[in-house]
Amino acid sequence: DEQLVHIAKCFKDSSALIDFFSKFLKRNNEYANEKVQIIAYSVLAYLEEQKFAYDSALVLYNKSLKLAMQANSYYAVDILIRLGRIHYVLGNYANEMDCYDQALKMVKSSDYYSKAAIFNEIGNVYSDLLQNEDALQYYQLSLDAAEKDDEFGKIVQISNIGFIYY
Repeated sequence: DEQLVHIAKCFKDSSALIDFFSKFLKRNNEYANEKVQIIAYSVLAYLEEQKFAYDSALVLYNKSLKLAMQANSYYAVDILIRLGRIHYVLGNYANEMDCYDQALKMVKSSDYYSKAAIFNEIGNVYSDLLQNEDALQYYQLSLDAAEKDDEFGKIVQISNIGFIYY
């Protein structure tokens, strides 16, 4: 993990980084362990997402998710959240909600940070759909989770709740 992150920081140009990870995966797919492949695909997906290449990002995140699910890796929760956010940007609310539903089923009971993030994202969907009662319910769930672990998350949720009443 740390080596891939270190390599990523060495590149100032994202296209060079994409090229590096793409070549890395082509050459080392059969030799790299699943964790390295999961991270490499996720890094590539994130870089595509930053370029607004959402279709490419979806493909890469789905490859990463497939590997994470096969390996029973907790990375799957984070990948599902990221996939949900892309579906949100694309307006695919049903797919987005499916990602968050899967992530909630997998998230550890003590992982309040991830729970807060997922509940917040669900609240955002309902808010965009002008279903304010449902949005408020999920923002409150997010706030409850954030109060157990995440000071910044509390601020975000209080702000989101305020927007519902605004």
